[in-house]
Amino acid sequence: MDFLVLLVTQEQWQQFGLDTLSGLLGGLFTSLILWFLTSRFLARVKHTKNVDRKLQAQRNQRKKTLSLKNPHYAKIHFIKSQLGNDIIDEKLFNQAQELDKFCRGENSKWME
Repeated sequence: MDFLVLLVTQEQWQQFGLDTLSGLLGGLFTSLILWFLTSRFLARVKHTKNVDRKLQAQRNQRKKTLSLKNPHYAKIHFIKSQLGNDIIDEKLFNQAQELDKFCRGENSKWME
């Protein structure tokens, strides 16, 4: 059996140790920076999603409140969503309300 014997001087061994140590520390430092930046980015994305979810819940609550206060709102909102917002304007909305009052026998300007 042949053995390979490497003769390494103490200076070469110390240089190898320093190179290895600096490589390990540099890799660790780089990993920590990347971890920190990634965690901040993910926290910001999560925060944005939560804010969007809260705003959507507020919008839904507002729509529900409007539809409870004004039963015509739900009907008109459905028509607007089907036909587009530009087709039904405020004047047509008011005419629809007056017509509904007239059909239910309530006091309406059409009953005069």
